[in-house]
Amino acid sequence: NYASLLICRLLTGVGGAMAPPNSMAAISDHFPPAQRGTAVGWLFSASWLGAVIGVPLVGLLADVGGWRFPFYVLAGLIGLVWGCLWLWFPRHQLPATPRLDFAGRFQELSRTPGVWAVLVTNVLQQMTFFAMFTYLAAYLVQAYRMPTGETALALALVGGGAMAGSLLGGRIAGHPRRLRVLAVSLLGSGMIAGVSFIVSTSAWIIVASASMVSILASIGAPVLMTLMTELAGRSRATGIGMFGASNQLGGVGGVLLGGVALSLGGFALIGLLCLGAATVAAAVVRWQVRDSAEFRQRMALPAGNRVAT
Repeated sequence: NYASLLICRLLTGVGGAMAPPNSMAAISDHFPPAQRGTAVGWLFSASWLGAVIGVPLVGLLADVGGWRFPFYVLAGLIGLVWGCLWLWFPRHQLPATPRLDFAGRFQELSRTPGVWAVLVTNVLQQMTFFAMFTYLAAYLVQAYRMPTGETALALALVGGGAMAGSLLGGRIAGHPRRLRVLAVSLLGSGMIAGVSFIVSTSAWIIVASASMVSILASIGAPVLMTLMTELAGRSRATGIGMFGASNQLGGVGGVLLGGVALSLGGFALIGLLCLGAATVAAAVVRWQVRDSAEFRQRMALPAGNRVAT
């Protein structure tokens, strides 16, 4: 019934929410700083690949074996992943008496210069993306009479754009001018999203524009995640958890504010919401976000003298 499905979904959300921060922490421990951004980009891209493949796969499995069948298949796949992680996940030697002190770590990290600016930027960029992505299919159906089946292809293309943007962001995370590129990409994503929801054109031009928004808006996640690991220092795992929470806050905020905008002013107001959120994010990056001392020191070294640490 509905209650049992809701409870299981909440428990699945708790378990699923633990995976990205631990994966990020493992990447931070396993890869040297110069390679960390690329690895984070691959991780974000893989998450989007899962969404692009997973949603159509669930529909196909439901058609083949009924609505319960996807649950059984996914449970088996999760069990297989669990076994692979048990065998292959990088192991980290913990202190003899590890101490769980989230409150102390949180207080320490919250006083670190630049951390809150990174989190605010991430919330705003996630709002931009999810406000666009959530209401894109409805916009295509209502404004352009696109058949519902074709919207699946449209959303898959936009998800592919997020994959490409994540990979690109992973490369940019190690670039000396990464924050300048990030600010430009954020502003560009907001402008294109605003125009897409306001100006009338053809449906597939809108899909192409949304895919470009997806690329530009997804560049920021690997860049900001890499910067957070640098700023957090020994509280890296706590910082990654806070970053994951900002992802969820931005996603929920984009969906909620997008719904309010749709009810008050139609799809054009969603475009203005995307434009406003992305513009504020770009302004925060430009005037509040600063590179870490570790990154500035690394970029100052001649290429032949850089040492992986």
